[in-house]
Amino acid sequence: MWEDIKERLNKPGKYDVSLTEVHRLLADAEALLAENASLQQRVEGQEDGLQRIVAWSEAYPLDVFPEPDFKKAHELLKAGGMTLDAISASNMRHVVEGVGKIATEALAAAQEHGEG
Repeated sequence: MWEDIKERLNKPGKYDVSLTEVHRLLADAEALLAENASLQQRVEGQEDGLQRIVAWSEAYPLDVFPEPDFKKAHELLKAGGMTLDAISASNMRHVVEGVGKIATEALAAAQEHGEG
């Protein structure tokens, strides 16, 4: 559509365009602007989701939550009948599910804007 508009407006020589043709070109331009606005909303929704993930990634700074002594934690957990692997897997599952939820919401919002 945009290429058609450019081609018609870039013809060398005298313009011989009917009023109907001008209206059609304007309608095409309006459709492109509407599509651009929809795409802009989709991108903004996806950026919001990414910003939420970045904020979450910064929620546990090392100066507040220093790395634990994993060897000691392993021994303490083992003594209590638990494993560090189980704790780590649970934590990772929580994080990945949270990131997945944020991404799913952002993609769903983007899809809604794409259909509108």
